[in-house]
Amino acid sequence: MIFLLELLLRDIPEVLLLLFGLYVFAGQPVEKRQYFLSAGVLVITTILTRALPLNNGVYILLNVIVLISLATYLCKIDLLTSIKSSLIVTLILALLEAFNVFLLQLFFHGDLGAIFENRLYKTVAGLPTVLLLAAVLLGAYGLKKKRAERSRQD
Repeated sequence: MIFLLELLLRDIPEVLLLLFGLYVFAGQPVEKRQYFLSAGVLVITTILTRALPLNNGVYILLNVIVLISLATYLCKIDLLTSIKSSLIVTLILALLEAFNVFLLQLFFHGDLGAIFENRLYKTVAGLPTVLLLAAVLLGAYGLKKKRAERSRQD
């Protein structure tokens, strides 16, 4: 049950946002079929890599490699743009997670062990990161769209 909740509240929204960010920073329109197919592959990859006995950084690196591969081969974004966009969106996610952990430390006075040991609490505690990522990516999308409109007017 908790696995399903974690999947629905954290993993799927995060993957959808990572892919959206990839398109935003690549300057490409979202192709729905490739987007959802890539999301399915990335969710499965995320689940499988988290099940492996790896450190957090290793599983993130594996997911970035998969994200770049999906962007290049499935979404038809050129390799250099895929690498750049994947790294940008992953860096934004990492910074937002660090910010969220900082806020949690302030709120819980540094005692985060109980939160991160319980999957349900960890999932709920990670929701602000997903919401902040959505806000940042929608803001970036809006700025890029505005710049494109200004360029067309000139």
